Amino acid sequence: MFDEDDRGQENADRQRDWDSRSTQRLAAAYDDAGALVRTYSDDSVENRFALEAVRAPSPNLYAPYSDAEYLRLDRPVEEVRVFGEVSCSINNTSPDLSAVVACQRGDEELTVRITRVGGDLLQDPEQVAELVDIAWRELS
Repeated sequence: MFDEDDRGQENADRQRDWDSRSTQRLAAAYDDAGALVRTYSDDSVENRFALEAVRAPSPNLYAPYSDAEYLRLDRPVEEVRVFGEVSCSINNTSPDLSAVVACQRGDEELTVRITRVGGDLLQDPEQVAELVDIAWRELS
């Protein structure tokens, strides 16, 4: 629990306000469909992400084309990887470093997406995809 003098409470209150405002913007982007945005972190606040859910379909994730062979890379600069029902947009910043841009699952009635990933979670698209599936099960 936060003490009254703890800045943590102030930060938590501010994040709740920002999430509320982001929820309004997400809903507006989908013609006022039901929506929610929530920011989560672990206890260390190192691993964090934003969960976005909207009662509407969304287009599939997309990555621009790049020729990995021509660029002498193991993987394209950006790619979409699929983990079960979840697609993840990945930025391959170096040969041994990949960063999650977003992971998403959707159908005609619901889209669940995780964005703004930070910490070690940023480099673990399979774990982010698992978090999307957990949220999907809770919301569908």
